[in-house]
Amino acid sequence: MTATTRNEVAIACTLGADDMRVRFTRIRALSARALLSHQLDDRTLLQHFAPQASAEVRALVEAERECCAFAEFELAKAPDGLHLTVVAPAEAGKFAALLFPHFAPQTQAATPVAPSAPTCGCAPRGCSAQRR
Repeated sequence: MTATTRNEVAIACTLGADDMRVRFTRIRALSARALLSHQLDDRTLLQHFAPQASAEVRALVEAERECCAFAEFELAKAPDGLHLTVVAPAEAGKFAALLFPHFAPQTQAATPVAPSAPTCGCAPRGCSAQRR
């Protein structure tokens, strides 16, 4: 038996199908209400939320850290709101884009590579993904 020096975590959400649908609905509703902009770059999603959504974003991130331990979630408070960075593991490769559509609604979930023009529905407010 060989010992490993790091804990391997499967690239999979541990939520069941029903709980996952509820979570995705919660994330999409939050994004519709409070997501000001986002940028998807390879395996990193950067999001900027309105300040009034800070408590809800923090609670959601804590829940996501439990079911999606493979991803890195970083929150940063800013004067103009809350910035969330989600990073997929390098092992996800070109499939990392499949991990983000529920965080940035209206991206193409069925495409196994990063969409050419990702959108999150925040375009009327100047979505940074639209400007790429």
